[in-house]
Amino acid sequence: MSSVSMDQPVSMDKSAPEAIPVRRTKPISHWLWGLLALVLVVVAAIGVANNKNLDYGVVGHYMFNSNILHGLLLTLVLAISAEVLATIIGIVVAYGRLSSKPVFRTICWVYTWVFRSVPTIVQILILGNIALFIPSITIRIPLTDVTVLDADTNSLISSFAAALIALALHDGAYNAEIFRSGITAIGRGQYEASNALGLTWWQMQRKVVLPQAVRIVIPPYTSQFITLIKLTSLVSVLAVGDLLTEAQNISNNNQRTIELLIVASVWFLLVTSIASVGQYFIEKRLGRSTRRAV
Repeated sequence: MSSVSMDQPVSMDKSAPEAIPVRRTKPISHWLWGLLALVLVVVAAIGVANNKNLDYGVVGHYMFNSNILHGLLLTLVLAISAEVLATIIGIVVAYGRLSSKPVFRTICWVYTWVFRSVPTIVQILILGNIALFIPSITIRIPLTDVTVLDADTNSLISSFAAALIALALHDGAYNAEIFRSGITAIGRGQYEASNALGLTWWQMQRKVVLPQAVRIVIPPYTSQFITLIKLTSLVSVLAVGDLLTEAQNISNNNQRTIELLIVASVWFLLVTSIASVGQYFIEKRLGRSTRRAV
């Protein structure tokens, strides 16, 4: 019986068949469901286009109406201003939720609990009618008779201000949870490395924690902003002159309610679509910078 040397290379059997790549195909049911969905969309579009109760000439006429454009501008100003305030509130409350002080944690938890639980329109109505239970606002210096502010609530808080505050407080509660999740997602090693470098708490948050947390929170944060844009339609209950309010005012005069609602819907669709495209490019940019860092 011949022995085989360990130094002798073992020949490979080149006649063995190569692995055949498996090509997965979608079941025929997937194509059928997709075709059915397409047919339903086409049928619905044709039905809307041929509906004689809709006057598309009215839609086109008021699409660029000066009142509609003014309402659109006010809606954008309201959404952007509320988002700026909500971002500041969200960051502060997020760190409050993570504070080592039980009092701060409790206050911030109660805030997020209340403003995430109460419907947005209820919050807007409460802020819009705040003068009913706080007729005037007076601020005095303690232990003195010096009055810093004494004004009627209605004159101090306009309908626009009430809508802005309500949206900011509501959105700030959601942003707080978004930022808190992003901050807590940062690994403990980042904190240990920052301490090893001798960074202060503020330097660590500004240079290490927040830049990494931003990459994590961008998708839910921008999605929440798109939701806020749509929530601005609720402030029409205060008649602040937003897009939906202007559309309703015009429809009250010409009795073309559906047509004016279509006008408002088209503008909301356009604005939210632009925001969604911006979200895509921001995520793509941040993802590219992350890959480069790795």
